[in-house]
Amino acid sequence: MAPATRLTLGALRAALRPQAIAVRSFHSSIRRHEQFLNADPATFQKAVANKDKVVLVDFYATWCQPCKMLSPILEKIAADPSTNTDLVTVDTDEHSDLAMEYEVAALPTVVAFKGGKPVSRFVGALHEHDPHKASILPRATALPAPMRMHKIDGRIRRLANQEIVLSIA
Repeated sequence: MAPATRLTLGALRAALRPQAIAVRSFHSSIRRHEQFLNADPATFQKAVANKDKVVLVDFYATWCQPCKMLSPILEKIAADPSTNTDLVTVDTDEHSDLAMEYEVAALPTVVAFKGGKPVSRFVGALHEHDPHKASILPRATALPAPMRMHKIDGRIRRLANQEIVLSIA
């Protein structure tokens, strides 16, 4: 009896695939939201240059506890199908040049970009009872000019409440 030959799945596929045919993969749905986690300067520039979407940039540090509270909320906002929003995270310890360029003085700082330009920002973690934080999405999607924000967006408030409920339960 001859010894059995072991093939990996990849080797088997390669052996059975005709040599003249190129294999291309595709997705049947449009990718609406992208998340660029721990972006380097090149990825950052490419992501914020998007003209059709609001891009939330989360400047954070791994040691920052408020940053750890805010990140899941921003990820939910970016993943929400009703928003046309991407998320970029930038570790300020690794990429201090980006933090200095966008005048990040405290963490977390979130800057909303539209058409490659910053249109809004807020500093600090979001809490449900804090009426002085930024309203990023509604105004950033409607207006391309820079402006100051004064109230928490309803979507951010609801997500912040969900985070609090989940952490207590």
